[in-house]
Amino acid sequence: MQRTMAVILSLLLVGLFAGACAPHGHAGDDDQSPTADDDNDSIDDDGSPDDDDNDNDDLSPPVDDDDDDDDDDDDNDNDDASPVDDDTSSSLYGVWGASPSDVFAVGALLSSVPSPIVLHYDGAAWSAIASASAVENLNSVWGFSHTDVFAVGADSTGSALVERFDGSAWSAMPGVIGTGPLTGIWGDAPTDIFAVGYQPSYVPLPFILHYDGSSWATSAGDFQSDMLFGVWGASGGNVFAVGCEVGDSGCNSGAVFHFDGISWSRMPNTGSAHVYSGVSGSSLTDVYAVGDAVEHYNGSGWSPVDAPAGTFAAVWVESPTEVFAVGREVIAHYNGVVWSPMSGFERGSFQGVWGASSSDVYAVGNDDQISAMILHYDGMVWTRQWPPPPSLFFQR
Repeated sequence: MQRTMAVILSLLLVGLFAGACAPHGHAGDDDQSPTADDDNDSIDDDGSPDDDDNDNDDLSPPVDDDDDDDDDDDDNDNDDASPVDDDTSSSLYGVWGASPSDVFAVGALLSSVPSPIVLHYDGAAWSAIASASAVENLNSVWGFSHTDVFAVGADSTGSALVERFDGSAWSAMPGVIGTGPLTGIWGDAPTDIFAVGYQPSYVPLPFILHYDGSSWATSAGDFQSDMLFGVWGASGGNVFAVGCEVGDSGCNSGAVFHFDGISWSRMPNTGSAHVYSGVSGSSLTDVYAVGDAVEHYNGSGWSPVDAPAGTFAAVWVESPTEVFAVGREVIAHYNGVVWSPMSGFERGSFQGVWGASSSDVYAVGNDDQISAMILHYDGMVWTRQWPPPPSLFFQR
């Protein structure tokens, strides 16, 4: 498949992101990966999470954010920015906000020539805004204010891409190294940012980039035939990256790496997962890694968590008593005592999650019709914010 980033899991989790196995996006050709994307995994060959059900959704196109019956020719759909037509397929892979009234979501139109989707919420409504290129895939977004936002993915050649938003327009950053998709980004400050990805090949090679405020450089570590899909840090000197170790049949076991301020090292884990797609925490002693299993790090070691059944793509941690994890037709919540599956939401494959608070949470991905979707949780119920919900839909 030719997408480079989308977002992330299926029970066997064999091929993951761009090219080799990718979580969200489009990075390369299937023959570059240890195992071609058979849609039993959570990540498409372009580095984006897998959002189909054993079909060729990656080869089809996305969603109209208007309520009309035409093809993007009215005055309410921002056609000049990132078009999302009703007769095509699309998905969102990442979400982040500077405040409750300043939220960004990124993804792609799922066509043979992938096109980016960038959406912004101003506190009243979502609208599409133009990215730096018309041919690319965006897998993750992170920022520090409305005038300093970063998005990562893959360009038209499948190589690593970083775009930066200055409050008025997106631009591609120069000097980004990597012949494969970037699948995750996190930063402690505008001068201390990490992005993770992998080079698609029969034996994929992971890479981590660091931005010091002036240029991007490769960050060294104890990497082997690994793929990386998510990154989060408690500080610039305590950063976690997650993914999987790759064997002949795809992802064999989940992989976790830790940065101590000097170099990256592989962390021992319980081996309960084939792959970890997302990581987040509230402190160095409260970190979660999610995939086809959920594990918790307490500052000294990782241990499995008794979470609801499902394959998770992303996790957001507000505090030790407020944790949200999302995946394929599953949203789970932890209240500090027990994990519980949430209900009453529109069915879909969820690839990203972020909140301004535990009563202001966004889950992004695609619905059962493979149309990009944003759900919002107000502390009581989940409602669809974008695009407007169809008159009929199924709920779990």
